[in-house]
Amino acid sequence: MSAKLEGLLMQLGEPGRFQILVVTLLQINVFWYLVTIFTLSLWGYTSPHHCKVPTNWSHVLNESIPLDDGVLDQCRKFRNPENHSLGVESCFDGYDYESGYEFWSVVMEWDLTCGRRYMLRVMQCAFLTGAVIGGVFGGALADKHGRKPLGLVALYSSMALNIVAGFATNPLFFIVVKFFQGMASQACMAASMSLKIEILPTKYRAKVHAVGEVIAATLCVLHIVLVAYLSRHWRYVEFFNVLPMIVTLGNIWILPESIRWQLKNKKDEEALITIKKFAKFNGIQLPSSFKQEIESIIREIEGESEKAKNASLKDLFRRRTLAIYTIVFMTNWISEIGRAHV
Repeated sequence: MSAKLEGLLMQLGEPGRFQILVVTLLQINVFWYLVTIFTLSLWGYTSPHHCKVPTNWSHVLNESIPLDDGVLDQCRKFRNPENHSLGVESCFDGYDYESGYEFWSVVMEWDLTCGRRYMLRVMQCAFLTGAVIGGVFGGALADKHGRKPLGLVALYSSMALNIVAGFATNPLFFIVVKFFQGMASQACMAASMSLKIEILPTKYRAKVHAVGEVIAATLCVLHIVLVAYLSRHWRYVEFFNVLPMIVTLGNIWILPESIRWQLKNKKDEEALITIKKFAKFNGIQLPSSFKQEIESIIREIEGESEKAKNASLKDLFRRRTLAIYTIVFMTNWISEIGRAHV
């Protein structure tokens, strides 16, 4: 970041009340992203079950379904309960799940067990594939259209898709909805992280990010456990997950745009309005020369932009420290996704 822009951010608060408010609101977006990720683990819950026996069969279950170590086989039934020598077959008529189940999951809704268990992985992979695409294009769109517009559109789209998913009537529709929600959720995350970083002085970024992630992840787990316990149904989880996010409706008016993005994209007047908004909220009197400082910052940013034109992914690994940071962040992201599947 431009050294002069860094100085301006320090003048506007280290951090000030407005920065703290904005970071808090952006952490709610992070909370939402984690909720969409960790909810993946709820989809796969399965209670003990066995093949559904045709209603015209009068035989007891032990005669209709083979035993596996003294327990009813979950995936097979006898072709003919009166003649076991005819062998067994798959559960073509569906499954009966043990009464008193703890949670009615996506797997139980559409019988995605035994030979159809792979469909659960397809659903989870659809969301994560969408997230990868959203991450790739989200950053580029945030650079082109601004952090705030993309973040808001992606956030509200993700919330809307979450509600739509709750009305899904078949696995294919659910997969398609979750694919696009993954795109929107990750794009929102990319825009939110960029905005959070760019409104804070450098020395606070790592600490704020680390503490914010821990708090968001903790609240996310508590929220999902509570909602799943109270609702006991995956559809209600999809609906109730959105309720805490109602507070983000005020982001349309509260969140500022990134000053750096505004100056880089020659939106000088808008940048001045944003700077005055920061100063007013934090009770800071701007010096009379701050407009001249803005012009100097713009020239410095333009110089940085020229240098950045030849940048590539290889630059992340050219310097030892930056390479270590890159590997750590990549490993952390992969392990975070892995936890959601457990």
